Amino acid sequence: MSDSLTPAQLRLFLGITASLTLILLVQTAWAGSTKDQLQTPPSQNIPIADTALYLSEDQLKLAHVLDSKGTFGGIYTAPAGRSIGKGTSFVYNYCSMPHVSPETYSLPEAIRNRSVDARLVLVQVIQRHHKRTPYNIPDAGEPVDWHCDDISLFGDGDTNDGHAAHIYQQTYTSPLNPWSAQVRGTCQFPQLTAGGLQDALQHGRDLSAVYKQRLGLSKPPARGDLDQQDAFFRYSRAALTQATASGVLGGFYGSSPVSEIPLYAQNNLVDSLDGGYPCPAVSRLRDEMEASDAWQAHLTQTATLRQRLEAVLQTNAGRWQTDFDHYADYFQGKTCHGQPLPCHAQNASLCVSQEDVDSVFRLGDWEWDYTWRTSSTARQHITAARGVLIAELLGLLERKKAGETQIRYAHVFAHDGDLGPLLGSLGVPSVRWPGMGAEIVFELYETTAGVFMVRVLYGGQPIESTHGSLSWIALDDFAKMWRAYVPEDARAVCI
Repeated sequence: MSDSLTPAQLRLFLGITASLTLILLVQTAWAGSTKDQLQTPPSQNIPIADTALYLSEDQLKLAHVLDSKGTFGGIYTAPAGRSIGKGTSFVYNYCSMPHVSPETYSLPEAIRNRSVDARLVLVQVIQRHHKRTPYNIPDAGEPVDWHCDDISLFGDGDTNDGHAAHIYQQTYTSPLNPWSAQVRGTCQFPQLTAGGLQDALQHGRDLSAVYKQRLGLSKPPARGDLDQQDAFFRYSRAALTQATASGVLGGFYGSSPVSEIPLYAQNNLVDSLDGGYPCPAVSRLRDEMEASDAWQAHLTQTATLRQRLEAVLQTNAGRWQTDFDHYADYFQGKTCHGQPLPCHAQNASLCVSQEDVDSVFRLGDWEWDYTWRTSSTARQHITAARGVLIAELLGLLERKKAGETQIRYAHVFAHDGDLGPLLGSLGVPSVRWPGMGAEIVFELYETTAGVFMVRVLYGGQPIESTHGSLSWIALDDFAKMWRAYVPEDARAVCI
């Protein structure tokens, strides 16, 4: 397949309907063919060595983070314009995270060893968008040109008569804009890149090979009553998740005729994804966490590192100083697109070192784990920030059990800020920064005895939780565990 995409290969249209439902029109971007048949999963679990998907307690001790070298086995490099390839590995790869794929997928052990007879009745996926340009660039500007001419992001409005023009985004540089020199090239910051779209296509093909035939998903859903459809797709209102959805769904439905697919979004004022609903408590809890002794200690002990980075990038204000999020985002964007590490805007001999970049990545992981797992505010923070989202994800599983919905496959396109608190609530061994395309999969099975069982996967593997194994758990028990993070009165919690 070509490493680049032409405008004709990606059709992403935003339709406007009387009900204000957001509709995604996807023209499949894959010119080849896809096997619709389910590939037979392995009969045994694939042996897993040190995958680095989770970090150990020792690796997350601040002293160890500061004294170590490298990235604790994580991969942070990828080519610029092409897919990393099939999901054949469980290794933590920030640029394209491991996910469910036919090469690594295995049935639940209880089904494999025939101790139970059960059928898969619902799959619910929530994933981060695929790789993109950075959100954050230094105030002094980005010294490298970013080119996004190899991807066209379509977005337009239309009514049912279909007469509106189909338009796509094209970024250009104005010679009369005095700030143009800071952001040279043809990309937005952020935006999905061609490599990210290729990864999304492959992600969709992998999910299709495992689930499409098993769930009887012969064609995309049409417009209509949500609970009468066999599939449900949702995004966070962001262009990043919208474009990721176009790739994943194009890959998922493959050679089937793909035209209009409804992609749903909640109202932007109250969305449970990406911090959409008003919740002052989230900011208050974040401030409380950042005032803690542990957080302040990690800033104090990394002052020299930040000074070195500031000397090169001229970053000495705002969020660049209160955590390592901005630095990590900037470096991840570069290394995931085959770019060199940045140098000083006026002195090309003064550059950021690989050792310092690795330190930033390790510190980013420490911050994510502290925020969503080990800090004293983590549980309250999760409940306030994503308690409503947890209620919605859990609610679909319970409505399926009750026979209140026909949905067999649901897919939510979200952000790292959505997956982090979900992972914390699910009791993963550690919350390492959820990389590009990271996914959590909820599989719901019904046994011949009428019992509903859940399996939860992260990175394609069943989660061994601090709450107990999530490789095969009764839905009622899982709901009791997870509902502890759902506020009884979300409005009251958010005050």
